[in-house]
Amino acid sequence: MTTTRFSRRLRLLASAGVAAALLAAAAPAHASSADIDPSASVSLTIHKFEQPATGTLGTNDGTKIANPGGTPLADVEFTVQKVTDVDLTTDTGWATASTLTVADVYGSSATHTLGTGIVRTTDSAGEITLTSPTVGIGLYLVRETAPGTSSVVSPAVPFLVALPQPANGSWNYDVHVYPKNAVSRVTKTVDESKAHVIGDTLPWTITNDVSKAPAGTSISSYEISDTLESRLGYSSAVVSLVDGSSTSTLTATTDYSLTAPAVGSSGDVVVSFTAAGLAKLNGVASTAKVIVEIDTTVLSIGDGTISNTATAYINDPQHTHGASSTPTPSTWGALRVVKHVTGDSTKTLAGAVFDVYAVDPSTAGATAVVTGATTGANGSVQVAGLRTGDYWLVETTAPTGYQKLAQPVKITVAVGSTTSPNVADIADSPIPPFTLPLTGGSTGAAFTAAGGALVVLALGVVLVRRARRRA
Repeated sequence: MTTTRFSRRLRLLASAGVAAALLAAAAPAHASSADIDPSASVSLTIHKFEQPATGTLGTNDGTKIANPGGTPLADVEFTVQKVTDVDLTTDTGWATASTLTVADVYGSSATHTLGTGIVRTTDSAGEITLTSPTVGIGLYLVRETAPGTSSVVSPAVPFLVALPQPANGSWNYDVHVYPKNAVSRVTKTVDESKAHVIGDTLPWTITNDVSKAPAGTSISSYEISDTLESRLGYSSAVVSLVDGSSTSTLTATTDYSLTAPAVGSSGDVVVSFTAAGLAKLNGVASTAKVIVEIDTTVLSIGDGTISNTATAYINDPQHTHGASSTPTPSTWGALRVVKHVTGDSTKTLAGAVFDVYAVDPSTAGATAVVTGATTGANGSVQVAGLRTGDYWLVETTAPTGYQKLAQPVKITVAVGSTTSPNVADIADSPIPPFTLPLTGGSTGAAFTAAGGALVVLALGVVLVRRARRRA
């Protein structure tokens, strides 16, 4: 085989996607298929890295890159299959391989056969290494088949790689490949600052990278999904795009379609970008962010931990490589107030009325989050749901014959359920007999007048008795 013919085949392999940029631009005349040792051991190492924000990992020519400029991604699954009817120890095999595309060996239009899949996941260094006899001399299809726990949202494009590959006038039997990918860091936060009781608004914010890597690719589909659990009712959603210091609110139906449950119901909230929205995403920096703000209402507290997760699918309409946020909890608890006689918790008291405050009641503008909670015949009253934190109980009415609390009682609500509530024991003392009210009040005046009348009456009795004696 001449140098010209062999170099042309290598260029064809690269253009057909066989090892992409992993084949040399030219090879010496003696680097021909006749020089391949059919009994030689070969190895294939797949390196999975997060694409750097700028630049590349390095020259991807089939050799190991000394210092890749990216972060390794662990737990990414790849499937490697040999193209069994292509023999790279022959010129005929190389001639066949020079015209192949991925579609020729994989999918409904495939005309070549594949061997059994070799499935591996990347280690902590982002690597998978396959050696003989697991792999041998031949042509292989490499597919990224699962993201695992990594942040990959757009799988690497399937590619063909030849083992061995020409290098420096000889053959490289130790091949290294660096498939490109897009990654995403989905975060979800909750603003609990204004949510205190069941029925309050609980806003969630989903933030996701636009993630246009690898370079030269575009976003063809972009979706963010959030399944509201049964304890959350949907209220509304707003979508915006943040590019540096610029923030623009996107328009529903124009920039994205919104699928959501009825107001007050739980279910899937799905934001799927339209062609107009995708054009905007493709027109901003890869560091730009998509923000989805979802307002919900708290319907119940269950075990007290309401958790929610958002998932992003970029260039993944089949939902195989979604990146999910770390579950974000909102914590709640129930509160049972038990009213009893001071010094005897067994003597419970009905008819005590409480208001509950989320701030010290002496705070300017403080308003109760719960009003009129009244103890029943068993001396207790339960508030079904309060967000965890500090609260203040104010007794507005004491049971008949008992003194009302003079000061608010501060309590702390911890995570809990309605069946395992936080309990606040509140004691009231009986009103002592003959307790005179403070002077100066209308009631005090009444007692004074009554006392005066008794004195006059007593004086009258004495005078009558004296008059009778004289008679």
